[in-house]
Amino acid sequence: MSADSPEPDVLRADSMQAPYYGLPPLDAASITNAPVDSEQRASLLERRHGYELAICSTNALLNAGVPINRLPLELLVAIMTWAQVGYAEMGAPLEWLSLLLVCRYWFFVASSTPKLWYYLWAGPGLNFLRTGLARSKRTKIFVAVGHPGVVASALACIAPHAHRIQHLWLYNVPQADATLLLEFIRQPLPALESFHATVSKTLLDPSDALIELTPENHPRLNIVAVNGVILRPSPVFRQLQTLSFSGCLGIAPEEPTIGNLLDILKDCVNAVTVHVADVFCKDAYHPPQALPSGARIELPKLALCYLNTETDIFRHILSTFIFPAAAHVAMVLAIDDNTVNDELALGLRAIMPEDRSGLLALQTATHVEIKANHYQRSLFASTPSLASQNILSLLPGISMTVDAISEALDVEGLEDVQDICRAMPLETITITLESHIARRVNWRTFLAPFRGLRALTLIGIGRHSDGAASLLDALASEHPSSDGTPDEGGVLCPELRSLRIEGFNAQSCNIPATVLGCVMKRMMALGSRSRGLEELGLRLDRFESEEEFERQRQWFVPCARRLVRRVKFEYSLKEPVL
Repeated sequence: MSADSPEPDVLRADSMQAPYYGLPPLDAASITNAPVDSEQRASLLERRHGYELAICSTNALLNAGVPINRLPLELLVAIMTWAQVGYAEMGAPLEWLSLLLVCRYWFFVASSTPKLWYYLWAGPGLNFLRTGLARSKRTKIFVAVGHPGVVASALACIAPHAHRIQHLWLYNVPQADATLLLEFIRQPLPALESFHATVSKTLLDPSDALIELTPENHPRLNIVAVNGVILRPSPVFRQLQTLSFSGCLGIAPEEPTIGNLLDILKDCVNAVTVHVADVFCKDAYHPPQALPSGARIELPKLALCYLNTETDIFRHILSTFIFPAAAHVAMVLAIDDNTVNDELALGLRAIMPEDRSGLLALQTATHVEIKANHYQRSLFASTPSLASQNILSLLPGISMTVDAISEALDVEGLEDVQDICRAMPLETITITLESHIARRVNWRTFLAPFRGLRALTLIGIGRHSDGAASLLDALASEHPSSDGTPDEGGVLCPELRSLRIEGFNAQSCNIPATVLGCVMKRMMALGSRSRGLEELGLRLDRFESEEEFERQRQWFVPCARRLVRRVKFEYSLKEPVL
């Protein structure tokens, strides 16, 4: 290597013939010299990286000088498409139109590219809709009409383009224009994939609109979401993936019967999502027909089912279909002044039919969350092990809520929850309830079916949260066998490993001491510490002072750790919200 150059001799091109691929040749260098060592190679790579960065910076400066009106057509269309998606996600799908004001070139590209005019909105005026229909040419379109005053005019504008409408959303159709909607939807719509319509009602004419869908006219339809509309049974429902049917008051002569409603749902064998809310049938008061297990209709692809209607319709639907264990089934019942008092005493049982075999989650749920107060009951029983089988990635299970709008529920303790959960192989139970309800619960009867229970959490709410003592008394079994040996059969939940008590008054019944007594008695009854609790948590309130809390913590934690591996003792500064 020469003295005035850091490059090794091997990189020089003295022995190479033109064209040269190394550095300029030196007469004194030879290709046969020693190879490059690791330090020299690292130094050269670092220098090369510096040159590459310098070249990239130079190219960036050169590119920055390229006018935006010379961007390639494909790149500019991609930029505009990306902007459309971004604005649509923010709820402003028309904001992309500001790009047309950048320059004449951008305006020309946007106005002459049909696929950029896919989403067509009809607001108070129809100028944008008319412009979009012309510029979209032969491509498929998404039409959304959001103003009730232009529904009739908008339907007239899009009628010649019905063959290329892919999505049709009508947000607020006046009752007077319902007939026009019916006529429009009856014609062939070969490209239609989703149909959303909301027909508003007035006090003078609260009747429902009647819409008929057929597979001949709507061969690609897979999403239907209607409100204030009566749907007739049709084979078209067999091809749907989503059905949302709500706001049907059943006042018109064409009111839906319970038979029609069930016929529609029976055809939803390919549906992933079913939503039925505020649908009323005057003949639903007849008790549901008892079907043998083999006669029930299975909905094998169902991932989400939401039902919010009246008691009779609940029972008809739940008595007719089989809901997969991997589905998420949510049910909501509102009890108002028109509801009979019997339903106030039934609580969550007001939703359930006598035969519940169609709700497979009642046989597979391992986790349950229960909430109960004066006016509301809710239950969510889930099966986390089946989560991978849910197409929508929802937690499989059953969610039930009963709201008493004007009168308090009159359920004794947790009898309704016990009746619904009795056959579940529960491993985890979380209960949040008012203390007056906790005192009325027969905990031994409630917990007796769940011998495999491993985790139990009781959370009290209200000013006088003092209902935990009855639960601890039930868990502290004192029923030995006749010969005096430990009797596992007399212990509630012998597999229980985690117990948490939260939100209760620390001064009521001296909960810390009561908990320790409960743990000791369970250990004696089970005959082994290894069979007892592994985790114990207390999160209490109503301590006289911070000093009193600290004093009890220093006493409780060491004592509890002699019996339980993991112990937590906390001060609950906030009451849980139900």
